[in-house]
Amino acid sequence: MQAEELRIAAHPRSGWEAVDLGFAMARAWWRPIWGAWFLIVIPIAAALIVGLRGHPWWTLFILWWLRPVAGRIVLHVLGRALFSDPPSPVATLRALPEIFRNGVLASLTVARFSPTRCYALPILQLEGLQGDARRERTRILTRAELGPAASLHSICAHLNGALILALLVFTLWLAPEALAEQVFLLFQNWFDGDTTAGGLLVAFLYLIGTSVVEPFLIAGGFGLYVNRRMWLEGWDVEIALRRLTRRYEQRAPSRFVENARRDVGATLLLLTLFTSTPARAEPVCVPDDPSSAGACSGEVLAGEEFGRWEDVDRWMLREFEWDMDWDWPEWKFGDRFGAIVAGIAEVLLWVALAVGLILLVARVIRDPPWEDASGDPVSPITLFGLDLDPKALPADVIGAAREAFASGDATRAISLLYRGALVLLIERRELEIPASATEGDCARIVRTTSDMLLVDDFGALNDAWILSRYARAPIGAETFKDLCQRWAPRLLEPAS
Repeated sequence: MQAEELRIAAHPRSGWEAVDLGFAMARAWWRPIWGAWFLIVIPIAAALIVGLRGHPWWTLFILWWLRPVAGRIVLHVLGRALFSDPPSPVATLRALPEIFRNGVLASLTVARFSPTRCYALPILQLEGLQGDARRERTRILTRAELGPAASLHSICAHLNGALILALLVFTLWLAPEALAEQVFLLFQNWFDGDTTAGGLLVAFLYLIGTSVVEPFLIAGGFGLYVNRRMWLEGWDVEIALRRLTRRYEQRAPSRFVENARRDVGATLLLLTLFTSTPARAEPVCVPDDPSSAGACSGEVLAGEEFGRWEDVDRWMLREFEWDMDWDWPEWKFGDRFGAIVAGIAEVLLWVALAVGLILLVARVIRDPPWEDASGDPVSPITLFGLDLDPKALPADVIGAAREAFASGDATRAISLLYRGALVLLIERRELEIPASATEGDCARIVRTTSDMLLVDDFGALNDAWILSRYARAPIGAETFKDLCQRWAPRLLEPAS
């Protein structure tokens, strides 16, 4: 993954701006998204509906339960389109083994009941982490923007329900008057499985509503995920530094001199015109002076009493007469419709209760309250891509860094010094550096100590590391020698 290949504007956004970014990506790449959806999801769902005809409740439950699996199709297209051209529906079909390789079981069990499942789905599917590493990664990325993620689920759930009910009512309205009673009986009896046609009709209406809303839900969660990584990994800073480096390398000296001469000439010409052209005085209103009547009238017209435009919208009751003679049977539509809504609400309440119990049990199993939560904080093993395992460092960090610098690999030499300094700060100086910290966060944490000499030395090493890694600007020999002299006494001191 190269940050420079991003197909979107790389800058940190707020939570709701990130959700809107996801919706914009869904609209921009709607052809490959819904093309893959209709090629893969719709045929499988239609076969499931037909195969379970006569069991309407099981059909709806299974369709609802498998929504995270269907959302993986959308996420695959978005993940590829973010850095390159979006895959075609046929290419997405061929990539099904890769799509369902990671985290499918977690998506259908514990993560299925999470109110932020669309936010964490890219971690399960795209990053391919397992076990503790995946849980730690999920904790870091979902530490912020939980409110927009949960609200996104709630909004999409309400939109999905409203769309399904609208389709039900719209179907009733489209039914011919002679068949209105028979069509309504389909919906009336589908709860008990008495009519196969009613169960099929409701299931297909649910599938249509899900096909409209689910891609936007996944896209909104993906926008939150991408935005969170921009905040933590500084994609916008990396892209800007790379572009500046490329422009600096490609700019020829002769072209620079030519542009400088042209800019100086244009500046001198503008200064000459500006100094030689007399400034035009603005007219001033003088009372009882006829020559300033124009200025006085302009001041009067600029007042609040003149030139006000006001748009007023009012809702007026439209007078019309009902010219419809509905010959309904003995049962009333409102009573039956209310019973259907009440039944759906009761099912949703029982599902919410079951979800709450499952989440409570999962939380107790993961963090038992009877265990002592106190203890030393766990040191991060990796920090912005650097391996901070003390065993991975050479015994003589200064000597290894000098050898790497002598061989021409200045970036590796600075990396060894920087890793050694971070391990020293965490292991020996007992500074708490979270796994989500950046180089700037590390510098701020070091500045909280009372050792001002350590603050100055780490600041110099931190600046050299940022220039070497992100700006691709190797440091000079004198700077490297000075850094080695500063850190040699600390990195060679025995561990306490």
